[in-house]
Amino acid sequence: MSQLFYDRAGLPIEMMEWSALMSMDEYRVVAQDQFDDIGVSTVWLGLCGPWWGVPLIFETMIFGGAFAQHQWRYATEQQAIAGHQYACGLVAGELRMQTELANVGENEDDQRDGCEHEHNSPDAT
Repeated sequence: MSQLFYDRAGLPIEMMEWSALMSMDEYRVVAQDQFDDIGVSTVWLGLCGPWWGVPLIFETMIFGGAFAQHQWRYATEQQAIAGHQYACGLVAGELRMQTELANVGENEDDQRDGCEHEHNSPDAT
């Protein structure tokens, strides 16, 4: 039978040890960040099916926003931390874009005065 359970170092462990570690938030949670109503969570899963090949025992997932339910899996904690930072960058970029788009309409007259080309409007004929 293939190995299914691994600790955070990627070393094989028995199911009972995995179960005990899984119940400990300080062991299971690698990183969590909140951006307004969007969450980014990276956790140790410690579980790997034999069909995955390399044990992918960590997971990052985004909750909310344009990237909701996007997830990535990793073999090492170092990869998981880098992946978490990447996911946080995606969310931060999304929020910056939302802010910039929200501000576009506020200064619409000022922006049109400096524009050197015509805008096509859907209602223009």
